[in-house]
Amino acid sequence: MKIGILTFHYPWNYGAVLQAYASVQILKEMGHEPVVLDYRNPTVERNGRVFYWDANRFRNERLYILKFLPLCLRRYARAARFRWFRRHYLPLRPFSEKVDAYLVGSDQVWNAGQTGGPDPVYTGLNLPAGVPVIAWVASAGSSVLSDETVAAIKERFTAISVREKPLQELFPGSTLLPDPTLMAPPETWTPLLKQGRRRRFILAYPMIREHEVLDSARWKAAKMQLPLKILSNRPSLYFNRHIAANPRKVLTMMRDAEHIVTSSFHGAVFAGVFKRPLTLVSDPLDPRFDALKADPQQGLADAKAFLDKALKG
Repeated sequence: MKIGILTFHYPWNYGAVLQAYASVQILKEMGHEPVVLDYRNPTVERNGRVFYWDANRFRNERLYILKFLPLCLRRYARAARFRWFRRHYLPLRPFSEKVDAYLVGSDQVWNAGQTGGPDPVYTGLNLPAGVPVIAWVASAGSSVLSDETVAAIKERFTAISVREKPLQELFPGSTLLPDPTLMAPPETWTPLLKQGRRRRFILAYPMIREHEVLDSARWKAAKMQLPLKILSNRPSLYFNRHIAANPRKVLTMMRDAEHIVTSSFHGAVFAGVFKRPLTLVSDPLDPRFDALKADPQQGLADAKAFLDKALKG
């Protein structure tokens, strides 16, 4: 069956593109023909501009104007490497392509704070009638869904699977599943890993609470007398900040790190996948991290049962 995936495949975010890759591989293993439909939420895509002028930094940092062009060049390199990865590893198709079913998710497709309000595609309102719409490990992150959004999703979606317990409670009868990066078997990642001599280092991957992550990582690097490498979404001129790395290099760095310090959900996932020591800096109330306790094999079996039932209608 030809299944169109609607997800965050386009941001410069390692977790986003890798969960899209994992979904494609899982669906192939189930015998389907997955395609990633190239729909892009305007707000999410706008946050990935190459030439981004930060007026606050300009006011507060006298040297920002001197840094601006080099930062833009590094952002351009990052964007180009993400485009290369999508072109080579994701089966991209136009949003208008005809499919037998839509799979919406995973990732935070229902997070109105990220999408500039409820997105009419991710909530099913702007999808063609007569085609099944299935929520695939959908997440709302820290966003609270409005009553109108909940009603719209219930009306349009054929079946619903979610990543967080609070969402499952909003949709009685829905299925709780782990993130696709957790469900994917370890061999899923082998084609993406680079070979070469392994070097010892500490890896810091801050998404939120950056100062806490970096302080902890610097302490760990000093204690173990190892160099520190930083995966950062923030523009920086420091060369130990790998803001322009492509997803393959990042995955390889997570495999090779002696210790990972992160506040990223997917950073924690891949520390578990590659069995690397982990220091997790997270909000104890963030429901996403509860999924790290899930059994991947059971999750994959549950996902297959859920999808088989949903597609049979």
